[in-house]
Amino acid sequence: MFTLELSDLSIFGQCKLIQDPKDIMNFKAVYTPDQDSYWYGGKYEFSISVPDTYSFDPPKVKCNTKIYHPNIDLKGNVCLNILKEDWKPTLNVSTVLAGLYFLFTDPNPNDPLNHGKL
Repeated sequence: MFTLELSDLSIFGQCKLIQDPKDIMNFKAVYTPDQDSYWYGGKYEFSISVPDTYSFDPPKVKCNTKIYHPNIDLKGNVCLNILKEDWKPTLNVSTVLAGLYFLFTDPNPNDPLNHGKL
């Protein structure tokens, strides 16, 4: 089931998936935001780990690239509601990738994870 989902993902132009065919439950997504983003010109790598309990539990996501972003802390933790309290089994990895994409186009300063401390 999960293999089919990965092959059917519609990836935004600014996202590239890096997969290991021997470990499809763990992969990387690399975003290069477009010029409408504050983070234009950067390249940001996220590790995505799909638990054995997927789709009842969301994937675990970590930003591996240092970034100053209100919704990503300095340890790479990502504040995205669908990765926590708003996850539903009807959501999927494509939804998570879209959520990460929207962190670069529409950051949410009203729900900061990074409180401005360097």
